[in-house]
Amino acid sequence: MNSSDVIRETNAQPVAQIVLNAFGIGINWKRKAPMVVTKRIYEANVLFGVAVNSAASIQAPVRAGGQLNALVSLVFSAISVEAFLNEAAGMAVGFAEYAGEPQEIAVFAKRMADAEEAHESFESKLALAYESLGEKLNKGVQPYQDFSLIVGLRNALVHFKGNERFDPKATPEEFHKDLIKKFGRNKRLLAEDMEPGSWIHAIETKAIANWSCKTAARVVVEFVSKAPQGVWRSFLEGIHSHFKPYASSS
Repeated sequence: MNSSDVIRETNAQPVAQIVLNAFGIGINWKRKAPMVVTKRIYEANVLFGVAVNSAASIQAPVRAGGQLNALVSLVFSAISVEAFLNEAAGMAVGFAEYAGEPQEIAVFAKRMADAEEAHESFESKLALAYESLGEKLNKGVQPYQDFSLIVGLRNALVHFKGNERFDPKATPEEFHKDLIKKFGRNKRLLAEDMEPGSWIHAIETKAIANWSCKTAARVVVEFVSKAPQGVWRSFLEGIHSHFKPYASSS
């Protein structure tokens, strides 16, 4: 959701001022002459679009390995959720001062700022975000089980470590036993043509790309559903409208 350049005059309503302030927009409401003010851009949806477009660009069968764009989808799916949470926190700072908004928003804004300063992991910040809204994040249910796996894969790619030595006579199942175990019921997302040597090849599938996008979308939609009713939630719904169609996709 983008907040455009805004022109307002002295007869603007107080609610409009509250909304604009929440977006970091400042207006001198006593001036009679209109003035152009600053804007803030929200881009979690743009990052999610990179993940979606990369998945859509894969023309190979869903479980054919070696599709590099699957890695783009996986990484940007994780990035987009983190961006959404950070943008929600920044947005909450403005709305927290509005007397009509629920108290949980001020708590959320403060705890997210503290977590950022303490360099907490993203998964820790997500759990804290739920706690701030009076909810408990159950990591043992979907979509959080799958999202935890996505974050783990993203971290393994970003902080890549060298491949270990392996027995060339090992079967693909033997070589990838740890990866297969991690995926559990989702193991059919992995490449059918995986072979000993590269765990990355095993996750470079259109199935992984689509799954990553759907999981990220479900996490965002679930979070917004827990937000208290108010103007802040309305703005979150505006941003999450870009994610929502993919949360229920097959």
